[in-house]
Amino acid sequence: MTTPTGSTGPTANADRPWLRTDLPVEERVEALLAEMTLAEKVGQTHQSANIDPIDDLELVRRGGIGSSLLASGATAGNERDAGVRVSTIDAVQRIAVEESRLGIPLLFARDVIHGHRTVFPIPLGLAATWDEDLVFRTARLAAAEASLDGIAWTFAPMLDISEEPRWGRVAESLGEAPVLAGRLGAAMVRGFQGDDRGEGDSRGAGTVAACAKHFVGYGLVAGGRDYRPSRLARTPCATFTCGRSGLRSRRAAPP
Repeated sequence: MTTPTGSTGPTANADRPWLRTDLPVEERVEALLAEMTLAEKVGQTHQSANIDPIDDLELVRRGGIGSSLLASGATAGNERDAGVRVSTIDAVQRIAVEESRLGIPLLFARDVIHGHRTVFPIPLGLAATWDEDLVFRTARLAAAEASLDGIAWTFAPMLDISEEPRWGRVAESLGEAPVLAGRLGAAMVRGFQGDDRGEGDSRGAGTVAACAKHFVGYGLVAGGRDYRPSRLARTPCATFTCGRSGLRSRRAAPP
């Protein structure tokens, strides 16, 4: 049940029209928002860490959790620990869909950075290949594996530009060249979410939602210390904008 199913016809959910797939999406959204209490709306913004079907039972039933970050340490999904156990995800999802008032399914997320069950080189290493197709294919396989475990959202690609090798998160980046990082980041997004620029549309089963991160300037921290101030006024600042062909990089010269 990693992907909620259930009956969604007009008679099965006459009292909950937002669950009816035969209705237009806009109509379903409006019906759901009109029915939700303030507490339930706030609950959708609550992301828990490693949600548990026993410890979080009542909170899920009340609609107090909208998503969960599945994090389980250094193995990052390469071992079938409790953090990415399908049985746990299914149990929690069943509670949300079948026992909560609104039946809103939970969104499960994870840092699928350079593979899930299959491990690839770190993004910095992938960037050294200068190979967009290779990056696309690694993200495509990672998405397929992660989605089988019930994960629908990954916090990748990381598009911070860093010229400071002492920064601990540089390994997660796609290098210091904005154009290269932009192109490889776009390839990674297409791999995770499905590439609809070719023949047909591959989005849907076996894909996950990508999340380009972090805030502009995060990788330009002083002295390579994480969460330290960034002096953008004196440092070339790389920003990214979304274009029709993917992520494009634009570098602003210092004043």
